[in-house]
Amino acid sequence: MTGYEAVCDALDLDPSIKTQTTLCPAHDDTRDSLSISEGENGQALVFCHAGCETAAVVKEMGLEWTDLFGEVDRVPVATYTYRTKDGEPHIYVTRFSPKGFSQVGADGTPVKEMPVRFPYRLDELVATREDVPVYITEGEKDADNMGRAYGVMATSFMGGAGKWRAEYAWWFANRHVILVADKDDAGRAGTEQIATQLRKVAASVQVVVAAHGKDATDHILAGFGVQDFVEEGGDLDEFGPMDWDTYQAGSTEWILEPYVPRAGRALWFGKAGSLKSLCAMWLAAHVAKEGGRAAYFALEMLPDTTARRLRQLAPPKDRFICFTKDFRIGSVSHLEKLVRGLKDYDLIVIDSWTAARAGMKDSNEQIAQLDTEFFLPLIKHTGAAVLVIDNTGHDMQTKDGPIAMDHARGASAKGDKMDVTTLFHRPEKDNNYLTEISVQKMRLHYPAPKPIWVSTPQDRIEFYITDHDGRPREPFWPGLRVQPSDGDPTPIEQVAEAALRDRFGGVR
Repeated sequence: MTGYEAVCDALDLDPSIKTQTTLCPAHDDTRDSLSISEGENGQALVFCHAGCETAAVVKEMGLEWTDLFGEVDRVPVATYTYRTKDGEPHIYVTRFSPKGFSQVGADGTPVKEMPVRFPYRLDELVATREDVPVYITEGEKDADNMGRAYGVMATSFMGGAGKWRAEYAWWFANRHVILVADKDDAGRAGTEQIATQLRKVAASVQVVVAAHGKDATDHILAGFGVQDFVEEGGDLDEFGPMDWDTYQAGSTEWILEPYVPRAGRALWFGKAGSLKSLCAMWLAAHVAKEGGRAAYFALEMLPDTTARRLRQLAPPKDRFICFTKDFRIGSVSHLEKLVRGLKDYDLIVIDSWTAARAGMKDSNEQIAQLDTEFFLPLIKHTGAAVLVIDNTGHDMQTKDGPIAMDHARGASAKGDKMDVTTLFHRPEKDNNYLTEISVQKMRLHYPAPKPIWVSTPQDRIEFYITDHDGRPREPFWPGLRVQPSDGDPTPIEQVAEAALRDRFGGVR
């Protein structure tokens, strides 16, 4: 058996499908957040998009790390017979060591071709009085052990956590059901799904966990009785009540204070021509020049414009990387590549949201899902701040006159998930080199700054905070604020150079 086949066996997946997703056994999730695919020579490539370490996932599958790469010899240790309500054999499930299962119909039909399935020990279940409690465990072994140890009616279902089928619920109508959850994220998530369905038909539903160990078998082997199972959720401390009197908010570190927080999410939005992209590229280039690492996804600019700007900025190529081909926010495969290739980067710029989400709606639900399944894992596994550019387009002409597009499409939902949301506004229609920057939303423990004007010279790409008369006042620089001199004016370049040398230690 190849490593990929071993993983498919452990997760009850079809090994003929070479790339697929399923529930991750190492965390509490109701989404198919675990990706597996077959590599060269049959090895298994495993990645959890919710952030679980691969070693933890492999352990929860009952495998060793080496099992992902080579042949796995399995020995059958038990066979469980699923019967119809009349006691006729229906499906045989064989358990192997190392952990793995095979499932086949009593007549040899592959289980995947059998539309009708039943709970384990169904013939005993239907013969039990309705007032007798029924225990549902996560595996056949636990159900058998509970029956032998305690003499209770215990059942299970094929596949373990996440494999419950809705049609099973009707066999428990008017029953008093006690769900025995495995003490891991996958077990709790699967049990909650079952409880939700059973509460519609059962007389009562209770969720319990072992007093010792992970599952019912561990509980039994530790010498505990059936009355010793612990009711899940009985202790409200599980939810982490807050002591607001002693709570202290953590300090925020910045890439560009206070517009782009380190290892955070920032949204820059505004109309076309408001200098968002140019400022973001300038920032990314300076991050690289000061010893950091930056990646820029130029998805809207023409390649010749991108190349011309980067030649002017001249970031070090070993610390700055620019991408111009198709890229999709939310793509599972793209997230995997980013995590592998951009680990320990300081800044990732996505220019723009519109281009990276082409053809997809910006609904609140989708944006919340993106935040959980894309942005947060990306930040967690790379350590980078993520800066997203969003275009609001041009003013709309209507019969009643122009309507200014001063908001990002979906900005409310996007802003709720971003740590800082900043509007770029071009105050003078005929001035391509001046923009007003104002923070629209600040989720961090930091006061939102007053709007500022920022300008860039026509002959090079550099940004300065500007007085209303257009004269540069101080450099617009990561983490730096230089106050005007009280004496003779000093050229702004010299002020910036001295301040950087004396006060700024780089973006690292």
